[in-house]
Amino acid sequence: MKSANRPAQKGFTLIELMIVVAIIGILATVAVPTYHDYTAKAQLVEAFTIADGVKGEVEMSFMQEGQCPANASGGVGNIDKAADIAGKYVASVTTAGAVATGCTVEVAFQSSRVNSKLSNRKMKFTLDYGKNSSRWKCETDVDTSIRPKTCGDSGSPI
Repeated sequence: MKSANRPAQKGFTLIELMIVVAIIGILATVAVPTYHDYTAKAQLVEAFTIADGVKGEVEMSFMQEGQCPANASGGVGNIDKAADIAGKYVASVTTAGAVATGCTVEVAFQSSRVNSKLSNRKMKFTLDYGKNSSRWKCETDVDTSIRPKTCGDSGSPI
């Protein structure tokens, strides 16, 4: 009788490799969209950060002057011209409004170098000023999957 001393198998079979590739593919289909939403939310934070500084200046200007500053064509007080207030993802920050409807701060996102869910989108903050307190309302046309819960749709402010 012959001895069955075969050398041990070395390496992986084709089926084993195909299974590993399939598992990696499944994980990638879940991870990539989640990663894109995560980066979009991170880019959205820049809008809030830049807007917060401008909102403070708008409130100060409104309290001192009794009118809403408008920076579309040039700087007003401590607020730079709209096109000069920008960031890596934010194209401009425009201030405007009227006392009756409230001062506004509008953040416009860039068309390129930004997540597609933010490209050419806007966020608008409106000052609701009262004698004893003031608060900012937010509305946006940013995709609902990354929109902050504190912001409503454009056209239907919260």
